[in-house]
Parts: sequence; structure tokens; C-alpha cells
Amino acid sequence: ELVDLYHQGVYARVSAHDIHDVRFDDTAIARHQEGILRTVDVAAIRARKLKVVADCVNGAASLATPQFLRALGCEVVELWTNPNEPFPRNPEPTPENLGELCRLIRETGADLGVAQDADADRLALVNEYGEPLGEEATLALAIRHVLQRDPAARNAVVVNISGSRMVDDGAAEFGAPLYRTRVGEVNVVEGLLQHGATIGGEGNGGVIVPGINPCRDSFVAMAIILE
Repeated sequence: ELVDLYHQGVYARVSAHDIHDVRFDDTAIARHQEGILRTVDVAAIRARKLKVVADCVNGAASLATPQFLRALGCEVVELWTNPNEPFPRNPEPTPENLGELCRLIRETGADLGVAQDADADRLALVNEYGEPLGEEATLALAIRHVLQRDPAARNAVVVNISGSRMVDDGAAEFGAPLYRTRVGEVNVVEGLLQHGATIGGEGNGGVIVPGINPCRDSFVAMAIILE
């Protein structure tokens, strides 16, 4: 579509002198995180004093993720949180790539491990025994919790057609109708908006809460899972 628009040439052209300079907003990350914290029971999470191992794969959220977890009162064990270093593993947060995270959880006695992909829109979980749950579990657990705590969210759940039936089971438990879209984040977002759904996403660890952020967001996923 973008290439078609380019070849059609029906858009304004400007000279190099009219192109704006790059603008920076040093408050953007903090404001986004504060917006997420307003949606969960921060006091309850802090009271648990959870120990979390965070595997950020030296990706985009390597600095923001430990900060976010500490804001939730977690003791954080950092794994690969230097964005100036190359990826230390295949950045896909699939079970076969999380061996070091699993080992650290067992060694440190952590309650939970979280693993992001390189751009931090997806989240995978490892339990307290150092066992990876698989990316599908992130979405299923997040949806089930939101449906359990918020009856208003039971009007609709939206996921794509490739997702696990774990989501179906969670939706059925609370009588929430489940709608499936074509594969692709944009299709899920359109479905969420169409049905007025509170939560949905993709089974690759991509939790979407359109009221916070109309796209996959591992910080939203972390907050829901910790709650």
C-alpha cells in the first residue's frame, strides 16, 4: 500500500529545508509506564516482594524493563540488559532460546522469569521451577486474569485464528464471547476496536489492551501477569 501511494504521487512534497528536526521526549517512557501502573493493583504487587529475572536480550527495553519491575516493588535479577551489546541469543523468546533464563531462576530462587523479544512488544514467561511456559501461555493467562477481575471485560475477547485453545477455555470459564481475526497485529486491533473489547492479542506473547496501547506491549503483559 505504501509503495502504491508513492507511485501515485498524490501527496505534498517539501524541500529538505522544510523537513523538521528530530524531536525527543525524555518523558515518554515514564508516562507510558505510569499509565500502565494506574490499571493494576500496584500495592498488592509490591506487597508480594516478588523476585523476577528479566531477560531483555540486550534489546530496546533493556533499560526500561528493570526500572518498570522495580517500580512494582520487584527484586530484579537482570539478564542481558545492555542495549549497546549484540543479541546474546536468538531474540525469539521461544523455550529453546531461554536456557540461561531458566538456569538463573533456579539458581536465584526467583518467582518468575520474563523474556522479551528485541523490540519488547512480546513477552514469554518462565515459572519458578525454571520451566518455560511457551508464548501462548502469556496471552491465555493475561486474558483469564483480566476476565476474572473485571466483569465489564467479559463482553468480548479478540485473538487471531492461530492462537491456542487455552484462550477459548479461559473465555468460556467467564462466559465471554471470543472473536478470532486473521493473523496479524493490525487485524486483532481492528477486531478489538470493532467489538469494544478490553483485552486480546496474539499467541506469540503479544498482549493488547487497547485502552492503554492499541498494539502488543510486553509492559502491559508484565503488569497483568504480576498482578
